[in-house]
Amino acid sequence: MKKFLHSRYGASEGAALIIVLALVVIVTALALAHFSRTTTDRQLAQSSYNDTSADLLARSGLDIVVGSLKQEIVNAGAVTRTNIQPQRSGADASIPNLIRRSVRNDPIPAP
Repeated sequence: MKKFLHSRYGASEGAALIIVLALVVIVTALALAHFSRTTTDRQLAQSSYNDTSADLLARSGLDIVVGSLKQEIVNAGAVTRTNIQPQRSGADASIPNLIRRSVRNDPIPAP
């Protein structure tokens, strides 16, 4: 009879071991799923941050250019025929459509 009780006690211990092992596996799987989701969420947040940073950089650059153009328009004064139309460069009649382009440090004198 002692043998019967002993084997039943051992079976009970074995069942408890299997239950605990199953719980450890389930908790480990849940922890891995949580860390995987956290990593994915972090990557998504980083991507969104980079998109927002690029958008803000582009908008601030556009604001600077628009502000500069507005200031240039205000400072330009009145528009006259001489300062808005292109002018001929040189007096060579063989090239009737030679137009002068303004270039910084241009050695060609203005007409």
